[in-house]
Amino acid sequence: MLAFLNIVFAITILSVIIRGIEIDCGCFGLFADILKIPDSADMKAIFRNVIFTGVCLYIFWSKKTVISLENYIIEKIKKT
Repeated sequence: MLAFLNIVFAITILSVIIRGIEIDCGCFGLFADILKIPDSADMKAIFRNVIFTGVCLYIFWSKKTVISLENYIIEKIKKT
């Protein structure tokens, strides 16, 4: 679900860039205001969403380990 949302956000930001609209994407909210970080919808935001999508997909397809949530749930079900 998170990977899908990141793809949607990247497409939305790309459409804003193509149309020439300059907006504050609000990705980091108050944190960006406090640190005075530019938080605009630009190619960096698209790149960030692509990276987040990759991380989401990696976690989804990675091998389940002993400390993974899936194994914890399976162990709890087996014990009951």
